[in-house]
Amino acid sequence: MNEKDHWKDVERGREEDYFLKKHREWLEKKRSEKGISEVTASHTALACPRCSKPLMVRTLKQQTVHTCDACGGAWLEANALKALAGL
Repeated sequence: MNEKDHWKDVERGREEDYFLKKHREWLEKKRSEKGISEVTASHTALACPRCSKPLMVRTLKQQTVHTCDACGGAWLEANALKALAGL
């Protein structure tokens, strides 16, 4: 890999970080607009597929969501994504 390719990779990484940050900001704004809040939270015996830490079970708009406080991952039950998106 030459220096030019290296700097392209660095630039691409920074661009991805920027858009991820903007997406998170947009998501938080939408959550607050719709009044989505975490109603319940409890530990589960399931481990996070990404980092192997314990998952939390949360209920959002009557849908079960498994979340990882360590890495920020979220896993949904079947059709929960459509229900949360209002589709």
